[in-house]
Amino acid sequence: MDTTSKKTGLIFPDYCCICGGSSFTKNTIIWDELATDWELTPEQRSYVDDQQGLVCNQCGSNLRSMTLASAIMARLETSNEFFTNFCANNEIFKNLRVLEINGAGSLTPYLAQLPQYLFASYPECDMQQLPYQNESFDIIIHSDTLEHIPNGNKALQECRRVLTSKGFLAYTIPIIPERITRSREGLKPSYHGRESKNLEDHLVYREYGADFFGEIFDAGFKDVHLHSIMYPASIAVIANKDRGKNKIARN
Repeated sequence: MDTTSKKTGLIFPDYCCICGGSSFTKNTIIWDELATDWELTPEQRSYVDDQQGLVCNQCGSNLRSMTLASAIMARLETSNEFFTNFCANNEIFKNLRVLEINGAGSLTPYLAQLPQYLFASYPECDMQQLPYQNESFDIIIHSDTLEHIPNGNKALQECRRVLTSKGFLAYTIPIIPERITRSREGLKPSYHGRESKNLEDHLVYREYGADFFGEIFDAGFKDVHLHSIMYPASIAVIANKDRGKNKIARN
């Protein structure tokens, strides 16, 4: 889905799967201190900037949101709709119970159109102890939140607990595929968000690497898929609660 601009040499998606826009801008998001804390190479810093700062000029969605939207539609076997129409008109999606934890970038206002949608604000809603009954939701969505949770494995276990047997979890985390996951315990505190803000809920507990999938399987998920529209900048995870139970249809 990605293409290279002949004018700039930059790589952009062919189109925005959220609104259909075809014009993009790449903004610099990662500041020097964060790049130093994370020990990013120039190439890694560039693709993390792509993940967070490459945006559709039409709807303002960044690459992270586009990737997550594309993954959700692919999981529900829809490839010919834009996410804006998908949320408003897709009858299967409209019949599903959807939980969004934390704002998934630009997707929130579209997801909020769903009749059985619920938004859980983080950190007020503790992902390590979700206040919902077993099998309450068909889909759970969160984006670049797990790295800010002290116990990511417990958070994923809780997501699995409240999913229906045919349900799935869709999420993104910032990943550096060239190295393994690193805990920041004992290191200088590092924060995402905006430079110099250092909000407590933006404190980073883990820097995810190529072994990130181990945490998902350890949490009990049986069937895990990766989705990308511009690797390595865009990676979304689809984790089905149980293997072989992929079809979702609610009356």
